[in-house]
Amino acid sequence: MSCPSFHVCTAVGAREAANGGFGFAMLGERWDGAQWVIQPTPDLPGTQISGLAGVSCPSVAACTAVGSANFATLADRWDGNAWLVQPTPSPDPRPCSECGIHAFSLFSGVSCPAITQCIAVGYYADHANLGHILTVAELWNGTAWSLQPTAEPTGAGQSYLFGVSCTSSNICTAVGASVPVTGSSVGTLIERKHGARWAVQPTPNLAGAVYSSLSGISCPAITACVTVGFYLSGSGAYVPLAEQY
Repeated sequence: MSCPSFHVCTAVGAREAANGGFGFAMLGERWDGAQWVIQPTPDLPGTQISGLAGVSCPSVAACTAVGSANFATLADRWDGNAWLVQPTPSPDPRPCSECGIHAFSLFSGVSCPAITQCIAVGYYADHANLGHILTVAELWNGTAWSLQPTAEPTGAGQSYLFGVSCTSSNICTAVGASVPVTGSSVGTLIERKHGARWAVQPTPNLAGAVYSSLSGISCPAITACVTVGFYLSGSGAYVPLAEQY
């Protein structure tokens, strides 16, 4: 959800297909200060499974929502009157005739520091190494989306970005989780964008935690961020997790 003013908020997600059959469709709702109203969100032709995972509204008349449609990255833009689907480049354009359901890419978070500036993050399946998951980031410059090279933790077999916060188009911090190739433990992942370059930042993980993941982040200033998530303790309990930069 994103609220550009006290009286205007936009929330996104997914809903069951209208025909009651298999599939999901995008869902967008807008708060006008008095009530929530469902907004029409167009699906791409032939889409059976789609959903929105994050939204950022730099103004009342401008929002960008991201997610996936038919296992591919998806971006929608609200121009003050309607939602419009935007084309996004595939993070792995190589053909994969034998990948099946293992071929996917999606956005899980977006941050728009200005009306014509947005950064979306997520993850995708690496066609060259089935079973490997890589991070993805794309930049909206007011005209089109373009891929940005992200960093992968050393020794990671799977890396995920779930949330992002940008103080400008050149300064962003994204959070998620990573899994090493040689193990099953999951640790927190934080990447920092400075200019066009993303770099992995060292993050603390609690001793004894079996699974640690960060899902949301907010950076009110270049040198200040708070991120939240959870970890699984050795006793099997799920515990809230917060880290401050």
